[in-house]
Amino acid sequence: MILLAPLFLLGLFAIALPIWLHRMNFSDPPSQPFSSVRLMRQSEQIASTEQKLRYLLLLAARILALLILAFLFAQPLFLTNSPLVSATEQRHNLIVLDQSLSMTAPDVWQGALDKAEARIEAMQNFETAQIIGAGSEIRLVTEVTADKGELSQALNRLAPEYVSLDYGQIVSTLDEIAATNGNGDSQDAIPTQIYFISDAQASNLPVRFSDLIPSRANGLELDIVGSPAQVFNWSVSASYDRDKVVANVVSHNGPARQMQVDLLVNGEIRASQNLDIPASGSALATFDELALELDETRLEVVLNSVNPDALVADNRFYITANSLEALSVLILAADPSLQDTLFLDTALRSIAAPNIETDLMYGGGSVNFALDEYDLVVVSDIASLSEGVTEALRTFAARGGNLLSIAGPITQSAGEIELTGHNFVDAVSLDASDSQGLLIQQPLHGAVSEFSGAINAQVYQASELELLEGDEVIASTNNGYPWLVEHSLGLGRTLIVTQSLLPAATDLSVAPEFVPLLRSWMNYLGGAGELPDSFETGEKIQVGIDVAANRSAPVQQVFLPNGDPLLSLSQQGQVQAVQFQMPGIYGLQTTRGEHLVAVNTPTIESDLTPISDALIAQWRNLASVQEVRTAEAIGSVSGGQTTSLKSIENWLLPLLMLIILIESVLGNAHLKVRREIAR
Repeated sequence: MILLAPLFLLGLFAIALPIWLHRMNFSDPPSQPFSSVRLMRQSEQIASTEQKLRYLLLLAARILALLILAFLFAQPLFLTNSPLVSATEQRHNLIVLDQSLSMTAPDVWQGALDKAEARIEAMQNFETAQIIGAGSEIRLVTEVTADKGELSQALNRLAPEYVSLDYGQIVSTLDEIAATNGNGDSQDAIPTQIYFISDAQASNLPVRFSDLIPSRANGLELDIVGSPAQVFNWSVSASYDRDKVVANVVSHNGPARQMQVDLLVNGEIRASQNLDIPASGSALATFDELALELDETRLEVVLNSVNPDALVADNRFYITANSLEALSVLILAADPSLQDTLFLDTALRSIAAPNIETDLMYGGGSVNFALDEYDLVVVSDIASLSEGVTEALRTFAARGGNLLSIAGPITQSAGEIELTGHNFVDAVSLDASDSQGLLIQQPLHGAVSEFSGAINAQVYQASELELLEGDEVIASTNNGYPWLVEHSLGLGRTLIVTQSLLPAATDLSVAPEFVPLLRSWMNYLGGAGELPDSFETGEKIQVGIDVAANRSAPVQQVFLPNGDPLLSLSQQGQVQAVQFQMPGIYGLQTTRGEHLVAVNTPTIESDLTPISDALIAQWRNLASVQEVRTAEAIGSVSGGQTTSLKSIENWLLPLLMLIILIESVLGNAHLKVRREIAR
């Protein structure tokens, strides 16, 4: 038996706790002097063999449960023997190449190709193989084949990518492929061996070491490749804030070196600094008082050195200085001169992030404004809109426009919301003593991102909105009436406030929470802060519009660093995940215009420290892999056995659940007896 995490066996000391507690129950009761036993009432003490036996069984169940729990955490594996594959039997090989960024170090990728070629040449007549690339995804480069020429040619279709790996996820996926012989057929599976060719980068290790051990493949052979000479690497990262760029240069186990750091703005060098980088340390370069213009949004920090390092890709770091225009908001009101409308307009203008520009318009007449010029529309009283304006808003929402609709006094009197098709079931006025608070039902929703639990405000008029299919209640009153609802209306987002914001209906408009709540609504509906400014290569983002499914991703198109669109017109008609494959500055087309994002290489790939020899030896040992045999050695095998590892977690876990159930039953029975004794 082998334990993957033997230190968890220290948990066996916990067995002393139930033993100590049980011994306390068997301890002699304390004696107490008494004047005369004649003054005491005679009682019968219940003590039986059955009670003691039940008591001992309870102790045994608790000890056994702790014992199994400790072994589960220690992850025991048992050695099992199975016949070796003879020369007349078929065997399948998965030849896997690590395509992470660290494989671009000098001579490493070529060494990986050479090792793959050697494995292909060592194949016997009874063996088949597949070439698999482990990069941004696990890609089957070839089908199952015994053609060595086809396998060798497939290697030319692989190259390192700008991604990092998780060896645990790689092994898990390869294990599934091995179980089906690489062709999706799990019937009559043939023995399959995994040959993983990698630089064994320590930063790619999984959290659990046991994830490195295949359970369905016959074994995993780790073939490590590295640079013939010692190499060092330096990387640069940077941040931008208020016309200041701070660059951080890190030496990854390298010697002390002087380097030049250049700051590029829109492709042209703006400033440079010389840094002395200590051995295995870091140094900062600060570029301040940049005074960037509105169109100077693409920044790069470049690391220059006379002596090249191991990785070139992490010597350049991209930053964006997005200067989004103010959020354009149209307020439609029954009377733009009313005090509550002016108060709403003033509150919106007081919001600093995002900066908001508002226009007040009369919504009860004809459509004399262009809705497409606005990022979102706020309706102060939904029922005050004319039929023409209502229809124009439906078209605006269908095309992806966002609405904030407030059920003001006119809407409350009408008892319905014609714009969305909602009806009010009940409407009552409340006394001050019966006023309702506001509870947040969806604390992770973007419309209430600045609040948690409740909104400190009172509602004096309670109206219950009859929800429609797909509605999401974000906040409600104490009595359960929906107060803030998100409704699907076309491709856009629609927030419905089911109560008036007038002082007669709520004190929210005079509460400190009013402006932060409006800011959350504007951020959510306007898309501000929805998209990050940076990604790492290998990450994905949702792009496109699905008209048929009535849903839209935040991004409609992606422009590559060279300015070319990534998606064709037909591809934009569906929501899909797009992966950033190369570093650079990308343009994301949103409803508010272009949003620039900086895509950089994964930071963990810059540290080329390999897995320690001790861990490598443990990995190889636990994977139970035989060394690659020569053709003569394989042909001479006609019997014998090979050793593999089997886990017993699938047996221990149900047994633990059963023992816990037994312990619960015995414990309740024991407590019942003790209560009878007490009486």
